Amino acid sequence: MKKLFLILGMLALILFVFLYFRNEEAKKEEQASIILEKIEEVQKLILVEGSFAEVYTYKQEENLFFDLFPVEKKVIVVIKAKASIAYDLSLVDFSLDKEKQKVIIKGRPKEQIIIEPKIQYYDIQQSKFYPLSAKDFSSIQARAVELIEDQVRASTLPQIASDRLGEVLEQIIFTSENLGWETIQE
Repeated sequence: MKKLFLILGMLALILFVFLYFRNEEAKKEEQASIILEKIEEVQKLILVEGSFAEVYTYKQEENLFFDLFPVEKKVIVVIKAKASIAYDLSLVDFSLDKEKQKVIIKGRPKEQIIIEPKIQYYDIQQSKFYPLSAKDFSSIQARAVELIEDQVRASTLPQIASDRLGEVLEQIIFTSENLGWETIQE
């Protein structure tokens, strides 16, 4: 009788281990629905671009079962991004006074940082009881873009873009004055 229970126990253990660690051939199914939501006409002037790279480590720990079992999830993220500094020219009012031959430029747009990230995940470590969720990956991606934006702001890109915007406005002024028009910048 003991042998029977021992054999049944061993078979149950082997079955459990087999089912727990088996590599299933998963059926892969993909479906995509691409819908154009909105088309907008914009007047954005991109004056400078930069390439950035960041290695970001995400790690979250949790204690399960009354703090008896510490588990963690961890992933190393490599972010490569192209960052651009743009200005929305629709926020600048260009007016022409044909009678007085004046070009009036009102306002100066604020810079906009445009980031196009490419994110790769490496060394994903997770527990069966504490897996990485879609929410985790979304927050990792948002944080990665935030880190790149911080790098862009700390770099010379904003100053270069501001200088270039000044040059573009000077070219407009120079051209209009060469045509005999007065330029007023407000």
